[in-house]
Amino acid sequence: MEEINTQKQEDSPAPSGSLIVNIEKMQRDSVTEDKIQPEEDIELQALFNKLNSTIDETPFHETKCQKQKQDLSYKAEFIMTHFIKFYIYQLMFYIFGPLIFFFLLNKPALMFNLGFWSWRQDVVFQYIQWIGHIFCLLMYFYFQSLSSLEIGLLWFSLLTRSIIVAAKFSTLNEERVELYERNRLSKKTIYFDVVLFDWSIQSKKIKYLEIAKAAKRHDFDTQFFYFDFLVEPMKETQKALLDDQETLLNLPHDGTYSGINLISYFIDSYQQLNTRKNQLSLALLISFIVVITPKALAYERYLQNPVEIFLNIVCGIFQIIQFNCIFLYLLISLEDMKRKIFLLDQVYYLISTKRVRCKEFKLTPTIDINCPRTIEAWSMLRSITFDYGASYHIRNQIYHTILILCCVASLVFAFQIILDYFQLDYYYLITLGIVFLIFLIFISLYLLSAATINQFFEDFKTQIENLKFICQDVRRMRKQYFEDNNSEPQNFVHKSFVNHLKAQHNNNNLIIYQRIDNLIDSLDNAQRHIEYDSRNYPLKLYGIKITYEILQNLVVGLFTVISFVVQQRFSS
Repeated sequence: MEEINTQKQEDSPAPSGSLIVNIEKMQRDSVTEDKIQPEEDIELQALFNKLNSTIDETPFHETKCQKQKQDLSYKAEFIMTHFIKFYIYQLMFYIFGPLIFFFLLNKPALMFNLGFWSWRQDVVFQYIQWIGHIFCLLMYFYFQSLSSLEIGLLWFSLLTRSIIVAAKFSTLNEERVELYERNRLSKKTIYFDVVLFDWSIQSKKIKYLEIAKAAKRHDFDTQFFYFDFLVEPMKETQKALLDDQETLLNLPHDGTYSGINLISYFIDSYQQLNTRKNQLSLALLISFIVVITPKALAYERYLQNPVEIFLNIVCGIFQIIQFNCIFLYLLISLEDMKRKIFLLDQVYYLISTKRVRCKEFKLTPTIDINCPRTIEAWSMLRSITFDYGASYHIRNQIYHTILILCCVASLVFAFQIILDYFQLDYYYLITLGIVFLIFLIFISLYLLSAATINQFFEDFKTQIENLKFICQDVRRMRKQYFEDNNSEPQNFVHKSFVNHLKAQHNNNNLIIYQRIDNLIDSLDNAQRHIEYDSRNYPLKLYGIKITYEILQNLVVGLFTVISFVVQQRFSS
């Protein structure tokens, strides 16, 4: 079965572990914890069994008399009030610095948690940013050694940086926000919620937390989230997918390999293949280009003596630090999209009957596509993979939404310059043009990645259709394949399918026919599930599903407008 069971020759082992379902407890645990002890495994497994054996009746009760308390920690949604509130907090800090104490006098815990006072590293970094802002203002108003354009770019970076911070809090539920406002939280808890370190490295805690949240959002019964493969995986893969025998807990299930461990294995493999060593260097390089461009173009005006040169160097360092935060966040968001595409590729390969292209990796064999239970488990895997890290992707969508608005405004501004509505010095044109081009590249890459992710809905539907056609062909020819011993399929895929059915059911034709019918029903159900998710859970911006067709129309429309503006310019 050479084509169906192609697999990467050097598998990257991934750690295994039990599903962590007590989400609030996990969010308070140590961020740097790398290995779960057996005693904790037993406790977590007990919580898992309790979650799956009891039903939360809260959603079924009326709420007109009193507000029902629900566990919403697994939700992934944007809350505008939280966004506006924390955006104002962050912006006030950049303006007033330590004087924000007088505005938030009755919220000392909130100021501590937001990093407005303390001796944590993030607090020191925030005060460095504020000092840099004040220093640049002095350079502009007192020393007059900074241009209005540079001050404008600095304020743009502060405003957008505040958006990034506010977006992180906008996905937290009400209880979590109240916790920030009323209690002084530990450094580990704050870093886990706000700093993207755990998410960037995909720590064990973040993986199982996000898998648990995704399963909870879709109301999946994870006791059926297990797989079998058509052939046994390689030893390295088996080691990564099977639970540690010393901590193996007896969870009732059918199948050999856990879907939870399968997702974890895919993620760890991606992290090993993509080390992200150059992210910080690239962000610093882009920041340096943005900061140095206006200084290089206006050196005759603002770099007249050693004192001005020194002050501009110090100011430039502060500006680079500020812009570096923005570009590093954008690079991480693109990395998130790349990771999701990789995961969806692997999910697609699980039901693929074709050989994987040489440049790609197939980390596991094809699943047992003859088993209805495995098809149902694959459908759960597909939904969880699409939904994995939903709150982080919402944050990215918020920021890119703002950037798109800025780019549209910049285009309108550029068209007005082309049409001679007003004049602008080359110093401004070159600097703003470079900044616009950089952000346009980031937005374009993000939109292309989003379109690629949404395209997987169609790819999955096509592959499920292919499997269904195989089953229907075999059912239509069942007399020749199963009752006539002299007849055998000539197509490789059909032959493999028929031989597996015969081997699994000892040539019992009645059971084989029932299995084929059940398999077709499972494929129909998987297809309906894909169509449902495609309608309700695609990646969107401004409420519009991002597809290749929309991007093509957008590019054509943009070039049409540009050609019209240029034509008007030369005709006038």
